[in-house]
Amino acid sequence: MEQAFPGDAAGIAAFESYLGRHTRSAFRLLVNLAEESHRIDDIPPLRGRERQALIERRLSHYFPGTALTNVISLGRRPAGRRDEIMLFSACTRPDEFEPWLTAMRGRQTRLAGIHSTALLTRRLAETLLPPDGPVLLLTFGRSDLRQSVYRDGQFQFSRLTLLSDQAPRTAAALCTTEAGKIRQYLVGQEMLDWQAPLQVTILVPADQVEAFRTHCRDSEELRLNLADLPTAARNAGLDGTLAGTFTGTLADADSTPLFLHLLATKRQRPQFAPRRERRFFRLSRIRCGLRLGQAALAAGVIGFSLSQASAIHDLRRHAELRQRQLQTARQDHAALIESLPPLPIGADALRALIDRHEALANRAPSPGDLYLPLSHVLDRLPQIAPQRIDWLLSDTLEPGTDPLPANATPSFAIVRVEARLPPSLATDHRARTQLLEALKTLVSRDARLGIRILPLPVDPDSGGTLRSDAASAGIPAATALPLTFEISRRLQ
Repeated sequence: MEQAFPGDAAGIAAFESYLGRHTRSAFRLLVNLAEESHRIDDIPPLRGRERQALIERRLSHYFPGTALTNVISLGRRPAGRRDEIMLFSACTRPDEFEPWLTAMRGRQTRLAGIHSTALLTRRLAETLLPPDGPVLLLTFGRSDLRQSVYRDGQFQFSRLTLLSDQAPRTAAALCTTEAGKIRQYLVGQEMLDWQAPLQVTILVPADQVEAFRTHCRDSEELRLNLADLPTAARNAGLDGTLAGTFTGTLADADSTPLFLHLLATKRQRPQFAPRRERRFFRLSRIRCGLRLGQAALAAGVIGFSLSQASAIHDLRRHAELRQRQLQTARQDHAALIESLPPLPIGADALRALIDRHEALANRAPSPGDLYLPLSHVLDRLPQIAPQRIDWLLSDTLEPGTDPLPANATPSFAIVRVEARLPPSLATDHRARTQLLEALKTLVSRDARLGIRILPLPVDPDSGGTLRSDAASAGIPAATALPLTFEISRRLQ
């Protein structure tokens, strides 16, 4: 034990001074009082706010005048509408806590909760008590005997009796007497058949087991089981050295260290402190969470910075490697150039000459610029059968243009097509006109192209009578009609 404080004014002042020296610590109060009340009741199967509101109404109805309350769900009824079984508990005299809570409020102490030894016996019951029927668990305190009743493994209620004499005979007689009273109450509440014995488990020091067995004997009403307190402590996870202290006289039977260990190690710890009393504890948890978040964020930033630094280092290393490879390649290129025979022109002048040649070659006209649209037109008009195709450059679009000399600058690229039309068109003026219009339309789709038909296969004189060119030219009707046209494109 670190320090003890009496309940008078001097003890409260010493406790407040102790709190001032431990402002960064969180505290849990473990109380062992007779002024505790427990009630088991059912509530309808509700959820959320409706369930919480109903629980608060039940607590205010069962335990008026105290805010030190707690509720535990014990499961649901197996039949019917499956109501939820609730254990309502409270410390019925909050004025006993007020001096201590006032001191903690003044120091802004982080109060994590107010816990009861009665409810902590639930952890011992899991390993010490049989799961069926009503069972009574007796544990000793410094000067008291706590009696906790369990039914089918579920906590029912608990009461506290003062122990005036710590002699084994007196303590054993008190255990038998109190167990008999508990049995009479259970029989009256129809929780135990009047002919059935009550199972009783007593936690005693290892050296007092035989003494208790001498004075505590089974009867028709009671079945007494003496549990070794050090063994129970070790089963609960208490260190072997501390568990070994539960030996010797009955004064060593105080179970408070065991309950403190259960309070420190178990996660589900029912507590009575209201929300306002735990305000500074919640703030400390929020502050701790924020600090952990800051630490995680800082760690993430540091990790990201390290990864970026590593990536930058790798990039620099690769850049240096590429720079060395480039210098080596330049040296090899220079050595290769020096090994070549001398040229009549310098390298720079040669490069300029090559660039100029490539530019001229790119700007030089190509037959493909006209042959490609011509092929598309001929595919769409299979009636036109080409006989000869000439590609030439010219500075004018006048008929009969001859190709330009090699040193002249052309303005137009022209493809001249000599073709034949089907003999049936020689006498069908309408079909021949439609074919020529279709030819002009297909070529004119490309705005860069122009078309001229030479000679016209129809008489252009609108004042005269339309005549067949084949007939006027002396071509027999069964002979294919000749057609010559030019597709031109202006050069850039």
